[in-house]
Amino acid sequence: MPAPINPDLPRLDRLKLWLIGVMLARPGEVLADPGFAAEDWDMIARCAGQHRLRPLLYHRLRDSWADWAMPDALRVNWHAAYKRAALRALDRQAVTVDVTRTLEAAGIAAAVLKGGALARHYGSAALRPMRDIDVLVAPAEAQQAFALLVKSGLVARAEVSGSVHVDYATHKHLEALWCPRRRVAVEVHTALVDQPRGRREDDVLLQVEALLGGRRSEDVGGHPVPVLGWAETMLHLIVHAVYDHQLNNGPLVLSDCAVLATDPEADWARFWEIADRAGRGAGARLAFGIIEAFAPQLPAAALPGGENPDPATVEGSALLMLQDTGQADAQGGWDRLFALGSWRRRLRLVRDRAALRSRAAEHHHHHGDSGNLTLAWRMLRALADPVQRRDISRSRAVFGWLQER
Repeated sequence: MPAPINPDLPRLDRLKLWLIGVMLARPGEVLADPGFAAEDWDMIARCAGQHRLRPLLYHRLRDSWADWAMPDALRVNWHAAYKRAALRALDRQAVTVDVTRTLEAAGIAAAVLKGGALARHYGSAALRPMRDIDVLVAPAEAQQAFALLVKSGLVARAEVSGSVHVDYATHKHLEALWCPRRRVAVEVHTALVDQPRGRREDDVLLQVEALLGGRRSEDVGGHPVPVLGWAETMLHLIVHAVYDHQLNNGPLVLSDCAVLATDPEADWARFWEIADRAGRGAGARLAFGIIEAFAPQLPAAALPGGENPDPATVEGSALLMLQDTGQADAQGGWDRLFALGSWRRRLRLVRDRAALRSRAAEHHHHHGDSGNLTLAWRMLRALADPVQRRDISRSRAVFGWLQER
């Protein structure tokens, strides 16, 4: 049975945890009327919109909400979001197939990453909105792959906000490409992680050639598409969400892990071997712990013995996944600092980011320190907001737990 939601939490936090349980509910499962007031549904609608949950929530709730005191406008909005997501998914699937065919026709081994590899597991691609399409290639073939995709009709474009600070020489992907016809970005990845500092040398996610050598095929829109091995895909999802984004890129990763766990090709022995060898086993236990707390469904092999997170850590992690994206800059700054562990690493992060922003600003004839001062001011100002202060406290506790393991 799911763990009961702590009644002492602020109302907004209880609503967020209810959302986690709903998005992880099994398809067709009839859910009890939560008895929410109109203002509660307003908060839920805002949170669902920020984190791309509307299609999934519509699909999970449509068999349950007939007699609920839920605003009709919200039902209509979520239904419309579901239909838009279904149409958008067709475009993204078409681009995914075209990109992989273009690369493989030229003899370039490629693998589609994250959401692009999960459509079959969701049943409907509409349930897993994708911001962009990520494809991994060997570093030595990246420029050739980029040129081929441009020749095929994609166009190079400047990234959205913050792209001026990206150093593509060390970044995990090249400059984003844009498909004008389908209106979606494509990123050619040369690595699964940005910087190997702090990662173990035998971390499988650093071994790009081996990852590509272990590819398998997934059905995407009726066409075979190359993806990473099952264990590597699961580990990448967790590392990307827990370690690279400090839990602040939304809760869809929980749904991703839950549906991927049902794959008949699941190899849990290999997953735990590569996760623990890479020093990322604690992050996996954290992600799986959230799923089991709010919608128990994982197989026993996903929950081996070991030091699993306590209920407070699970609760705090789930709430960090649903933090207000309007405060993403300030909260993200605190999350990154806490995730680094030692103060030496934290100061190095500040120094490196300041240097990169300064170089970029000089190129564009702006004052080099303005971006850093603005971020620092937002981080300090966040301490005066009770909601943000709670998230900062949770971040410190959660990443403290991860650092100790």
